[in-house]
Amino acid sequence: RYALRLRGQLEEGLLLGISKEHEPYARLIAAMALGAREHSPEELEEYFRISGTMHLFAVSGLNVAILAGMLAWIAAALGVPRSRAVPAIIPLVLFYAVLTGLSPSAVRAALMASAFLAGYSLREKPRLLNSLGFAAIVLLAWDPQPLFLPGFQLSFAVLVFIALLAPLLSDRLAKPFLVDPFV
Repeated sequence: RYALRLRGQLEEGLLLGISKEHEPYARLIAAMALGAREHSPEELEEYFRISGTMHLFAVSGLNVAILAGMLAWIAAALGVPRSRAVPAIIPLVLFYAVLTGLSPSAVRAALMASAFLAGYSLREKPRLLNSLGFAAIVLLAWDPQPLFLPGFQLSFAVLVFIALLAPLLSDRLAKPFLVDPFV
């Protein structure tokens, strides 16, 4: 109840100082950032649906990563060591998933980010595949049904490929831009 009430307050905060003519756009931002689609204008949603960009309304890994990154940056700016900041960041990331209505994509992303960040508090280098496996185990232990949903399969498949291919591609993509050692 608290998270739902807070989401409503945040959505209303986005409307402060906004004229009636621009209110639909503020509601659109609330839908994208908070998962508060119940007040977003249907005509704008229809444009997103037609253009094939309706997925922007889903609170997902990008939103969670932005939040975690901002919190980590604030902690670093305040001089808090990463190993001490992470135990404060993880509950906030998990609360963000609750704040957005516990949408499956937000829960997946929050669990993955939490597992990844936990490595820093343990003073270990986080590994994406380990974090991904942990998140999958927790989610499937809670409810095995998502294993058969395309959203679950795609999000995990994409992250597995990123984890496996990123090291190979980063070397090849960076090679043309490396400074010649003889210069």
